[in-house]
Amino acid sequence: MTSKIILSSQPGSANFSDRVLLLDPETVTVSRSSTEEKPETDNAVFDCRVLSKAQAVFSLVDEKFYLKDTGSSNGTFINNFRLSQAGKQSEETQIYSQDIIRFGSQVETDKTYGGKAKC
Repeated sequence: MTSKIILSSQPGSANFSDRVLLLDPETVTVSRSSTEEKPETDNAVFDCRVLSKAQAVFSLVDEKFYLKDTGSSNGTFINNFRLSQAGKQSEETQIYSQDIIRFGSQVETDKTYGGKAKC
């Protein structure tokens, strides 16, 4: 049986269409868009400057969902708890229904992009 995670945009975050991620037996990598990978409703690729090329990984183990930061610069957060220090990979952390997951922190950018960026 395939399990799924649905990601939805929250007020105050970057706008994106809901994402439906299928995890069985696959993992799903959260990443910043590039010329090779574009955001789609069935992937975790986002057009967001604060994400790393490989930000985090969702996995399914024994019918439980997990999230791991893969050493991102701006962090991966579950309910405002940062999973690891910048540049360091985290342990897998179990996630639950209704958890609020955030990728990256609000960072200052140049004025060309509105001054601040976040996901």
